[in-house]
Amino acid sequence: MANKQPAQAATMTQVPTHERLKLAALIVTAMLLAAALSASGTWWLMAQRLPALAETVAEPAFPVPPAIYENLDPPFVVNLKQGGQSRYLQVAIALMGRHAEELNALKAHLPLLRSRLLMLFSGQDLAHLASAEGKEQLRQQATLEVQQVAQQVLGIPVVEQVLFTGLVVQ
Repeated sequence: MANKQPAQAATMTQVPTHERLKLAALIVTAMLLAAALSASGTWWLMAQRLPALAETVAEPAFPVPPAIYENLDPPFVVNLKQGGQSRYLQVAIALMGRHAEELNALKAHLPLLRSRLLMLFSGQDLAHLASAEGKEQLRQQATLEVQQVAQQVLGIPVVEQVLFTGLVVQ
């Protein structure tokens, strides 16, 4: 046993330090190259599958019917008071839905719908309507009002959005 230990010790001391460093650097470089190839291969495979995944996600389970628009004519005109002066607000509206039968059923209740929207519009503050955010909030409130009326009389919201096709403050 005594003879084997010096022989092993002799082989370790016989390999120069710079050779061991070269060997370690070669091993580290090979490992980094393998990791880079693995990462780029994974990226390439995912990039090949991504368009197919996007197509399957983009297709809804049930096709959405095309939008149908119903204009509410004539436009709404209301008086607004600002600092003792009388001002006018005119709003032209289109209702956006997906089913013609439901929109036609809602038409039977246009007097109620117009009344509720007139009350909403006549309660507005002109300073608030001067900004784009104020107009968008009013549009969202009008959408909720129309959906509430439809829910009340038909049992379904019917209208997806109320769109302002014209808005004039004078």
